Amino acid sequence: MSAALGLFRLQQVDSRIDQIEARMGKIRDIMANDSEIQAAMEQVKIAETKHHESEHSRQISEEEARDKQIKIHEAEIQLVWGKCQKPEGVAGSASRCSISEKAPGIHRRPGIGSNAQG
Repeated sequence: MSAALGLFRLQQVDSRIDQIEARMGKIRDIMANDSEIQAAMEQVKIAETKHHESEHSRQISEEEARDKQIKIHEAEIQLVWGKCQKPEGVAGSASRCSISEKAPGIHRRPGIGSNAQG
């Protein structure tokens, strides 16, 4: 009797799986034929593409910003130590600058830099 009961339960589960799969097939057909759902799916794809492009642009911008921060930091170091170069295309005759020319409040320490006084 136990084997027959087990087979009966198995048949019930199998029938329920068939019913659920049939219902899922109908739902898929409804979704495939629904123009609103298709339009929404297209909008999702477009939004995902734009998001991906925006993320890529953001990463590039962050890398450029880091590069510029490094250049600014290096220029500040050169300015502090009196090794400032005149940028290309800037009018004027001086090609180098001293600390006193760029930052009058900062004084060079003796023994440091090219214009050191003993």
